[in-house]
Amino acid sequence: MDKKTNVSPKSEASVSAYVETQLKAPHYPDLEYVNPVTAFPGTISYKSLLTELLPNIPTLLTRFVERIDAEIPPVVKICFGINNDSFIECDRVLTTLIATKNDLHLCDKIVGSCTLSEVAQLVQLLFLRLEDPPFVASPTLCDTVCEQGVFLRPRKLSRKDLASRLLRATRDCLNSLTVYQQATVSYFVQRCQRWCQSEVAYYINRDMSYSATNTYIEAIRFLSRMFGSSIIGLPTAYIASRMISSNWSPLTTLKEEIFMNLVGVIGSHVWHGNSIEMLHIPGQQNIPVLMKTQSGQSLSSEQTMSKTQSLQKIRSFNWL
Repeated sequence: MDKKTNVSPKSEASVSAYVETQLKAPHYPDLEYVNPVTAFPGTISYKSLLTELLPNIPTLLTRFVERIDAEIPPVVKICFGINNDSFIECDRVLTTLIATKNDLHLCDKIVGSCTLSEVAQLVQLLFLRLEDPPFVASPTLCDTVCEQGVFLRPRKLSRKDLASRLLRATRDCLNSLTVYQQATVSYFVQRCQRWCQSEVAYYINRDMSYSATNTYIEAIRFLSRMFGSSIIGLPTAYIASRMISSNWSPLTTLKEEIFMNLVGVIGSHVWHGNSIEMLHIPGQQNIPVLMKTQSGQSLSSEQTMSKTQSLQKIRSFNWL
C-alpha cells in the first residue's frame, strides 16, 4: 500500500478553514466574565509616573512590558489565572508600586515576584489609573472602524481606501493627545505588533502547517480583548450620540475593535515615527500640552509657537 494512503497530512486549505472556524469561537471564555476595574480610576498623572527624563512614558509601564517580553510567546500565557479576585489583589500591588515608584530596585523586585498574568493585569489597571486614557478615539475614527471591511493580513491589506481613512483619523487623534499620551500609546502598540509577529514565528517554527495569517490575526484579537477596553477612551459626546440613536452595542467591543485596527492596520512606522517625535530634548522648551479654548476648541501649545521657535526633537534615536 502506498505510504501516502496511511497518512492524512493537513493541507494549508484545511488548516486555514479549521483556524477560521476557531477564530469565531470564544477561545478564552474566562475573559468574557472578567472586567478590569481599579479602585482609583483616573487619579494618576502621566508626569508623576516619570522617573526618567526620556522617554515620556510611565516608567512602571516599561518594567511591566519588559517582564512580558521575557516570557512570551505564546501570548496566551498572559491570561492564565485571571479572575476578578486577582484583579483586586493586583490593584493593591499597583498601589504599592506607585507609592514606591522612585525605588526602581524595589519595583523590579515586586514585579519579578508577580506571575505573568498578574503583570498583564497590572498593565490593564495602570491604564485605568492614568488621568486620561493613552488613546482617545475621535467620532470619525469610531465611525470608520464601525464600517468594518478592513481585513488584517501580515503582508497584504485589502480595502486600501478604508485603511487610508483609518490612518488619517488615527493621525488626527494622535495630534489631539498630550505628548505623554502619544508616547505611551505608540510604545505599547508597537510592542503589541512585535508580540504578534513573534507569535507567528513561534508557531510556524513548531509546525510549518500553521497559517501565518490566521495566527497573526488571532494574536491581535487576543491582545485586543486583553488591553483594548483599558487603553482606549471614547468621547462622552460620542457615547451620548450612540444612546440617542438607540445604538446599544457594547462599548467594550468597539474599544477592542479600535485597538485591533491600531495594531493590525496602522503600520509600525507610524508608531515608531510618532515615538521619535515625542522624544523632546530636556531643558529646551516646555512640553506641549492640550489646552481648551473658551470656544471649546482644542489647541496645542506647540501650535502657538512660531516656526523659528519650534521644539527641538530627537529624530534618529531608536529607543524601542
